[in-house]
Amino acid sequence: MKLLIDAELKTHTDKNELVRDVLPENVKGCTVDLTIGAIFMPGSEAGTLGSATKPRTQLTLMQGATAVVSTNEAFCLDGSHSAVVFPASSVSLKGLLMTNPGHVDPNYHGSLHLTVINMGSEPYPLKTGDRLLRTMVFKLDGSTAKKVSSASPLTEELLARLSPDFLDVNKRVDAAAKKAIDAADRRNLLRQAMMPVIVAIVTAVLTVGSGYLSLKDKFEERIARMEIANKDLNAIVRFEQLDSKLRQIGELTPPVPLAKHIEELRAEIDALRKAQNASPKKL
Repeated sequence: MKLLIDAELKTHTDKNELVRDVLPENVKGCTVDLTIGAIFMPGSEAGTLGSATKPRTQLTLMQGATAVVSTNEAFCLDGSHSAVVFPASSVSLKGLLMTNPGHVDPNYHGSLHLTVINMGSEPYPLKTGDRLLRTMVFKLDGSTAKKVSSASPLTEELLARLSPDFLDVNKRVDAAAKKAIDAADRRNLLRQAMMPVIVAIVTAVLTVGSGYLSLKDKFEERIARMEIANKDLNAIVRFEQLDSKLRQIGELTPPVPLAKHIEELRAEIDALRKAQNASPKKL
């Protein structure tokens, strides 16, 4: 098996052999560049732009979106040649994923159809004539006897099998957004429903609190009164005790009252002092 180089490839492509409708500048080294041809949009209604019967020539592929493209160039391999197709690196680096490039059997005739998905973070522009794939053509050591079927035409049924949104990203985003909105609505409804309850609880707490404070003030006032009454009671008790003691002292000197007895004693003491002072002093 031999890989064809640019000179051999140009010899064949100039004669529309092996690969048809190839521009001379698209033969490089040992590969042939394949460009975008028709562009189809999965989910398009029959007869509308992007459908199987009315392809587009350009399309901005949004993040996560899919499209089906066919190549401008068509293979016309004989039994002794096969090809390998792979994405151009400049395309892959921008996030465009292709699902079904690969080996092309000998005797295959027709364009290639492939599904592309924008896996990048930015929209990807698709336009007829833009570079998309690269192919290497091999000369086999022999010729295959069995012929392969040519390219199947793209139909509305085939397009309907594909989702316009890879893994339903948009639907999932919409569902997530709806879920978030519903959750927010439920929270708002809960807040609205709980607000009267909260107001009632706060009012009850304030009422009970004010009642508690009023009751506390009353208790404190009563305690203060009781303390004053207790002091008065203690004073009365002390007075009664003092009065009792005085009575006991009075009973010790009957029948003369204590005060009179004391005055008499004081008078006698004063008389003795005066008498002592009046007596002549000895020299």
